[in-house]
Amino acid sequence: MNGTAKSGRKSRGSRYVVIVSCLICIVAFTSISVGTTQRVGPPRLLLVDLFCPNYPVSGTSTISLRADVLGTNDYELLDRIVFKWSVSDASIVSGQGTRNIMLKPRLNSGVSEIRIDVQAEGGPPQLHNEKSCVLTVNSNCSLAAMIDQYSRVSLEEEHKHLDLLAQRLKAGPPESIAYLMSYAGERACIFESEWRAKRARNYLVENHSISTSRIVTVEAGFRKDWTVEVYVQPRVDCGPLPNPTLRAAEVCIQGRCGERQ
Repeated sequence: MNGTAKSGRKSRGSRYVVIVSCLICIVAFTSISVGTTQRVGPPRLLLVDLFCPNYPVSGTSTISLRADVLGTNDYELLDRIVFKWSVSDASIVSGQGTRNIMLKPRLNSGVSEIRIDVQAEGGPPQLHNEKSCVLTVNSNCSLAAMIDQYSRVSLEEEHKHLDLLAQRLKAGPPESIAYLMSYAGERACIFESEWRAKRARNYLVENHSISTSRIVTVEAGFRKDWTVEVYVQPRVDCGPLPNPTLRAAEVCIQGRCGERQ
């Protein structure tokens, strides 16, 4: 009996030590957490984003361009920002002061370059508020025709769309070019637009022996649902411009992209 009693007292004592130890750890962890939240770290860097494709676009009509602010989903902050645009060899038709502008290239024959500068005013000090790019315009090139698009389909269904594209490229002139305009969805995986475009390109190369020189992939921004638009130009003249419908602040990005997505 004595042995049992001693054993019971020892067991209760051990449990007491464990409970006290756990409480100490919890208090210590809480103290560390509170201390951490009280320390103010460096402000989050915000960036102005502006996309110009690395291929020529048609100069036969007005051109739409969009700026964005990356690094925050604070709509109050974003709504205060005014975008100041300046362009060379073109005129701004509409949108000065907003994130979307329409510009009209000057009438030139052949290929020209338009320098585009945008500055965001009214943002916080940590906003890196300037961005520039050069847009190449071909005034003799018509707009690229969209021949297909797919969105929220299975991998098998995606392959059917790409099989049709491969047939069209093989039947067309050898200098024809396919543009895969890839948009990530409102709930996106990490680098979704790039991942979907590369997956489509790799399928065309590996399963249909289409040369990579005939496929241009474009990370086009965000839409409500992930979407891939397919354009074909009969020769290397000019390609399409992206037309995203969501700002980066409206998108939730989490998790890695998987092969079955």
